[in-house]
Amino acid sequence: MSPQAFSAANEVGLATKSDPPFGVKLLICFLFADAASGGIELLRLEPDIAPHPTIAIFILWLVIEILLAILLAWKARAGLYLTQAILIVHVFYLGHELSTRPHIWIAMSLLRRARIVASIFLDGCFAAYLASATARAHLNDEP
Repeated sequence: MSPQAFSAANEVGLATKSDPPFGVKLLICFLFADAASGGIELLRLEPDIAPHPTIAIFILWLVIEILLAILLAWKARAGLYLTQAILIVHVFYLGHELSTRPHIWIAMSLLRRARIVASIFLDGCFAAYLASATARAHLNDEP
């Protein structure tokens, strides 16, 4: 698009949106990758899936991750708040499950334990990032 056409389109409101910040792109990729990883794990029916409460909740979590990624990609204001809330709830859920049922932690493989710890860390980092001015400025933009 030529500069004149872009400025004319911008005046009319047809200009393309700015690219999202790197952190938002990273979060969207994380959500899609985590959903894909969970989907593959579900299809293979790995024996390490036992710590998850039920298959239905596992599938629900996959759908929620995809929905959050789409909302963030669309720059929906609900995506910002829902993603923060879901990430924080996920951290508390994992903490609750592991503190009330420590046998789950003992039964997990070393790789699964590392994934749980990494998930808690990344969820906290992404929730904090979504509270930053950069993420809020991009995601609170009117469509």
